[in-house]
Amino acid sequence: MSKPDNFWKWFSSNSERILNFENAQEKVFNDIMAQLSKFHPDLTFEISSWLGDTREFVISADGIKEAFPFVTQLASAAPSLPNWTIRAFRPRIEVQFEIEVGAIKLDPKEIWFSSASVDGKVDLTIYYPHYTEETEQEFLRATFILLDAALGEYDTEMKLGFVEIDVLPKNPAALGFLPFKELPQTVDGLSIGRAN
Repeated sequence: MSKPDNFWKWFSSNSERILNFENAQEKVFNDIMAQLSKFHPDLTFEISSWLGDTREFVISADGIKEAFPFVTQLASAAPSLPNWTIRAFRPRIEVQFEIEVGAIKLDPKEIWFSSASVDGKVDLTIYYPHYTEETEQEFLRATFILLDAALGEYDTEMKLGFVEIDVLPKNPAALGFLPFKELPQTVDGLSIGRAN
């Protein structure tokens, strides 16, 4: 395993090429993955679109908890690089888009949840209007895509405990359930740990 400095020396010397990766995306992305793998084989990355005159370079463990310390180590070792913001872990985004997994489509506006704090972690039940036992695996995959987006990579792994899914009852508000858009603030309020 190479040192973090080795990756950042390579990144710095290739910064212009990476900033303009659209010119040779597959080659640039393969080169980045090859360098990341020398540091740790489970790490991956994302590059944002232009945010003014900068881009974000996001270092991710792709949800593999054992690799989280290596994400932190690599991001902490990053030098100051012109036109770049280096971020550890995929950040939260406001989930306003439909998710398609297999034959199912999920609209966040139709999703509700209930939660409980257990030993500093948050147990969740996510409720879907069209959930069936036959489509459980697709719904589970979609659920973790949604959670990763709404909570960010770090908090999905570190703040959540047990996650299950169920069919949405007719009047979820009367049962004390909350709409999915309220999930981030609810998890932050119930859990112990940092928000990403």
